[in-house]
Amino acid sequence: MNINTMARSKFFSRVFKTVMPVILLISVISFRCKLPGHRGDDPESADSSLKLVASYQLDIEEPSGITFNHDYTACWIVDGHAQRIYKTDLKGNIIEKLHYKGDDIEGIFFRHSDSSLWIAEERSREVVHLNLKGNEIERFYTGIHGSDNKGLEGLAFDDKNTLFVLKEKDPASVFLLDDNFEVLKQYSLNFADDLSDMDFDPTSGNFFILSDESRSVYVWNPAGRLVKKYLLALTKCEGIAVNPVKKKILIVNDALNTLYEYEYK
Repeated sequence: MNINTMARSKFFSRVFKTVMPVILLISVISFRCKLPGHRGDDPESADSSLKLVASYQLDIEEPSGITFNHDYTACWIVDGHAQRIYKTDLKGNIIEKLHYKGDDIEGIFFRHSDSSLWIAEERSREVVHLNLKGNEIERFYTGIHGSDNKGLEGLAFDDKNTLFVLKEKDPASVFLLDDNFEVLKQYSLNFADDLSDMDFDPTSGNFFILSDESRSVYVWNPAGRLVKKYLLALTKCEGIAVNPVKKKILIVNDALNTLYEYEYK
């Protein structure tokens, strides 16, 4: 080997030793960002856990939706088996059974602007407007397509009285509806295996979205940004209601007929 060849060999050896660690570091960072739970573009979305405060057994066979009243002192809970709606206290004790008898009720939402209830009928793809006694005011067909049991799972109005509805999967999506209750925009959400329910936080402008299969609560906004993810220990969680004043979350589990109270940060 001549002198020039030896010099080139030593040069490339030094370059390899200098550059290779950098390449390996970049590769590890890139790989971690692609792992579930790692979002390199959104450091705020790191997994967190909710603090379980209490749990209450419900006299409701398949609770599939929940919403707070105007001052967070009571709730309405959907019974997916009987297809009825019950007003309850914060421990799930039934206060009143509403008049409405549904077909396939999933989500429920209390709208503060007119003190009324809105529900999602999954199979018929309708949203139904009720008064607080459960008498129907009007209903609207959304035109959202899909198989019967992968339809509307939840709904929520934002602080501008714009309606958002949740589709369970294939694909898991949030739909923004216009004033005629027709689809204006679709947000496909790829961060969860399915979507079970949603609620709106007027203090932040974010939505809290529940996933049964992913065992998580996601904080998301219509700008398309995942703000935070909270982990749950249970599957079959089907309904969520958020009290942003006291930082409390109520979740109903339809397999265990149980109401869970959590605190969040």
